[in-house]
Amino acid sequence: MATYPQQQSTDPLSYEKAPSLSFKDAPVGTVFTGTITSAPKLVQARDFDSGNPKTWPDGNPVMSVVIILDVNGEPRSVWAQKPSSMFAALVAAQKEANAGPMQEGGTLAIKFIGEAPNTKNPKLNPAKQYAARYTPPVAQVDPFGDTPATQPVQAARPASPAARPAQPSATVKGW
Repeated sequence: MATYPQQQSTDPLSYEKAPSLSFKDAPVGTVFTGTITSAPKLVQARDFDSGNPKTWPDGNPVMSVVIILDVNGEPRSVWAQKPSSMFAALVAAQKEANAGPMQEGGTLAIKFIGEAPNTKNPKLNPAKQYAARYTPPVAQVDPFGDTPATQPVQAARPASPAARPAQPSATVKGW
């Protein structure tokens, strides 16, 4: 029987909370682009109906990766259950960027590319399919030295207007 880590952090409540990024009722081709404000964290998923920690039939925890983005000046969380199309898209984007783990200050674009029939139970809704692109943060270069600074360049956050749903940002070239 495989065992899974409960969480990367020692504090299970240490991740920033933000409304989820939603593709509900979004047309195919919708793209959300944002700046990563909180590096990915591994957390145990929760059952949608009961709110209790979610487990697989063998008792192991269902894990999700959570990334906090700034999308159009609003914080939004991206939840990617392991395994899922969203998780696979994030893994592929990280590998394609060839830059190591996703970091704060990087840019993440997620595109809704279609739906696939639910092969386990055709009566259920089709599964949404995604693609993602990750651009690592640009390191600042010290103009008076030879070594790059350790802090990534981050765009200033605009003052947040009243809470509103995140709107898709401009389409990423090549999509």
